[in-house]
Amino acid sequence: MKKYNLIYYWQNFLANQEDVSLKPNAYVIKFCIVNKYSYDYYCNWYSFANVEKLISFLRYVVIPSTYITKAFGKDENTIFLDALDKYDCMEYLERSKVFDKLELLRRVNREYDFLRRIEKCNLGIEGVKKYLELVNKYNDRNAKIFLELEFYKNVNMIGKGLIDEYEKENMLDDLEENMSLNKNEILSMFENIDKNMFMLKKLNTFGITREDFESAVAKAKER
Repeated sequence: MKKYNLIYYWQNFLANQEDVSLKPNAYVIKFCIVNKYSYDYYCNWYSFANVEKLISFLRYVVIPSTYITKAFGKDENTIFLDALDKYDCMEYLERSKVFDKLELLRRVNREYDFLRRIEKCNLGIEGVKKYLELVNKYNDRNAKIFLELEFYKNVNMIGKGLIDEYEKENMLDDLEENMSLNKNEILSMFENIDKNMFMLKKLNTFGITREDFESAVAKAKER
């Protein structure tokens, strides 16, 4: 059994993630959970050298963290971030008292089954993309607790993704100020970022900042 198929690997991974930087020539996932009840958010970038490790991250970290936050985030006033296997995740959800518990359980089972089918049928990265489409299809960013899950083929593709995201929210100026670069300079930097280890380590600072989050919440209230 490979180490990334062990729950202890991912628990240790999360405990030491401050020391983890993005790697060149690796798949990249942007994983964010937002809890508007508590004004908490979690957002980070992760890179994976192979599809198998990426699928294990989705199975042991993304699914339990997302759905346990949805089940308990309002009452506990926080975000849940941990590594759990399917059995423990389902046990937590079974104990929840949210009104849509049965729907949450159905979705969780469907996602676990989807990941297992990707592995069994050797669907590779195209299978992962289909999984992400499924997750994002049912993800409502207007909900009080929601997930953001974005995939990039490699770190070089992140620049365009960041710009598209910030332009959609009319917040490109914030990104340019945060990075001290204009739009074209950001695109140029990411074209060669795989050769710049300093910027790879710094990239996690370009996720959702608290100011961005509070601004987005304020805009939502205005609407």
